[in-house]
Amino acid sequence: MAATTGTVGDQLFSALATLLPLDEERRREAGVWLAVAARANTLPRLARIQAEGNAEVRAACVAALRLAKQRKETQGPVDPDLDGAALAAFVDGLWGHMVNDPAALDADRGVQLLAAHLGRLLRMRDR
Repeated sequence: MAATTGTVGDQLFSALATLLPLDEERRREAGVWLAVAARANTLPRLARIQAEGNAEVRAACVAALRLAKQRKETQGPVDPDLDGAALAAFVDGLWGHMVNDPAALDADRGVQLLAAHLGRLLRMRDR
């Protein structure tokens, strides 16, 4: 996780926010990733790269939720495996909406949505 201070939720927020197209550089990277994703259905090597990236994000979300649960930093009942997979899917969908319709879902709104979603799962100091 990117940040080293705050709750697990704060740290997870910082880490997941780096995946979102919040600035020009990350929007360009998103264009490259969209091209990879489009070809992944027909090229097994690209499909593996895409699956590995998705698995890494899922594993990080699950691990963070497990740690938060151990530290009693969750907001109500949290199933790390289920909610971690759902969180990874949420971030992927948020990324897609931000890339495909930036006028409707700009960087500020994306950050708000990520914080709101995480805030339903985890205690967060900074948000």
